[in-house]
Amino acid sequence: MASVTQFSNFIMHLQGHRDLSLITLNNFLKYYPINDDQFDSNLIHQFFLYAFRHKYWQQNKEPLFNAIFTATNNFVKQNYLNTDLQPLLFWKENKIFDIHNHQDQQDVLNQFFRFKTAEPNVNLLELDNDRTLMLQVLDGQRLNIKVFGPYFYLKHGLLTPILPYSDLFYSPEMELDTNKAQTLEIENNVFLHGVFSNGLWRGQIIRGYTLQKYSGLNMGKLTEFPEVFRALKKLEINYINLETDPDYLKLKATIEKSIQILESNGENCLEIAMKNMIRVEKIRKQLFPNDKSLKYLISTLEVCLLRRMKQAPQVSEYNAPKEFE
Repeated sequence: MASVTQFSNFIMHLQGHRDLSLITLNNFLKYYPINDDQFDSNLIHQFFLYAFRHKYWQQNKEPLFNAIFTATNNFVKQNYLNTDLQPLLFWKENKIFDIHNHQDQQDVLNQFFRFKTAEPNVNLLELDNDRTLMLQVLDGQRLNIKVFGPYFYLKHGLLTPILPYSDLFYSPEMELDTNKAQTLEIENNVFLHGVFSNGLWRGQIIRGYTLQKYSGLNMGKLTEFPEVFRALKKLEINYINLETDPDYLKLKATIEKSIQILESNGENCLEIAMKNMIRVEKIRKQLFPNDKSLKYLISTLEVCLLRRMKQAPQVSEYNAPKEFE
C-alpha cells in the first residue's frame, strides 16, 4: 500500500519540470483537496475529471493519458503495488461531448439525475457562458448549488457531466455550510477550492489548464477577496432573496440616504451624494447588474443630483471612492 504523498513525491522527481502533463498532475496533487491519503486508481480518475474540464486537455487527451498512465504504471511497479490500473483505460478511448444548447444541457442533466437518485428534487436554471445551475434540497433543509459547463462524457451508457464548475453547500439559514468543502468558479478557468468557517475563507485559487495555484486564502473575510466576493454574489442572485442579503440592503440604504441628504440641502450634500452615486453604481454593475430596484433608485438619485446641480453648479473637487468593503 502506498500513500498519495509518496506518489506526489515520485511525480515531482520525474521530468515534471519539462512535461506539461506531469506538471499538471503534480499541481493537482499539491493544491486540490484529496480526502484520502491512500493511493489508488480512483485518484487518477479524479485527476482526469479535473483536467478534462479544460478545453486544452480535451484537445490533447492522448498525450495527457499516455504520460499519466505511464508514470502511474511505473510507480505501481516500482513499489510492488497490487493497484489495478485497467479502469484508467476508460479514458483512453472515451470521448468528451460538447453540449452548448441550454435545452439540450438541461435534458441531459435531468436524465442523469433521474438515474442517479430516485428522488432527485432538482431544479435547473439557465445561466450565461454555456452554464447550467442546479439547485437541490438536501435532507429537506440544506441547499446544494452546482454549476455545470457544456462538457459531458459517456459512463455506463449515460451522458455524465464533467465535475461541476461551482459546488456550494448552504445551511438551513442560507449561510455557506462550514462542514463542507466549497468550489466556486471565479471566472473562466479560475476556481476557488476552500472552506468557509466563522465568516472566514481558507483555501486555494487555481488557475488555468495546468491547475496552477494563483493565490491562497488564509482565514480572511470574504470582502478581503474582491474577485471571490463578486463571483459569489453574481451567482447567489439566482437563488437567494436579495431582500435578505445584507450587502444588497446596505447598498439600498446608501442610495436612499443619499437622496435624503440631497433633499435636506445640508452642507456638502451635493459632493457627498455624487461620491455615493459613483460608488453604488460601480457596485451595482459588479454584484447586482440586472436588479431593477437598484437601477430605479440610482436613477432617482441621479435626477435629484441634476436638479440640485442646477441650483448649485459649483462643486468642489472630490476623490474617487474606495472599493466596496
